[in-house]
Amino acid sequence: DFERLIGKGSYGKVYRALSKADGSPVAIKVLPLEDGTDNISQEIQRELSSLRQCEHPNVVRYHSSYIQDGQLWIAMECCMVSAQGVMRACLEPLEEAEIAAVCAEALRGLHYLHSTRRLIHRDVKAGNILLTERGEVKLADFGVAAQMSSTLAKRSTVI
Repeated sequence: DFERLIGKGSYGKVYRALSKADGSPVAIKVLPLEDGTDNISQEIQRELSSLRQCEHPNVVRYHSSYIQDGQLWIAMECCMVSAQGVMRACLEPLEEAEIAAVCAEALRGLHYLHSTRRLIHRDVKAGNILLTERGEVKLADFGVAAQMSSTLAKRSTVI
């Protein structure tokens, strides 16, 4: 069951919900499929499969995905806030050591994705670096949404 909207972007919305299995909080990203049908490309299916296999403390855990009523629903670990949200909420600038600690954790997640999973994040920014209630840093949003639109050119930037 959806509790509330926790995020909104150009490709879709993210809701906080409770898992039917155990009642734990999860995030549900809802993305409209381009043609309004229940079809997703093999490329997106492969990427979702890769994301479900990711197991790292600095990467948001993806649980599963569903297609319903012309929308792709992605169930994942629920985090409290983005790094961008923290920066906006602070009355004073963050200390350099605090910023360095968040960056170090995000880089650990990126290293795992690149070296172990052979995945490229494609959209690293403060809004995609999330924090749990325990202060853990997690990378999220691996560009699945960007692949959803055929109007977007394939990304060719190499990092």
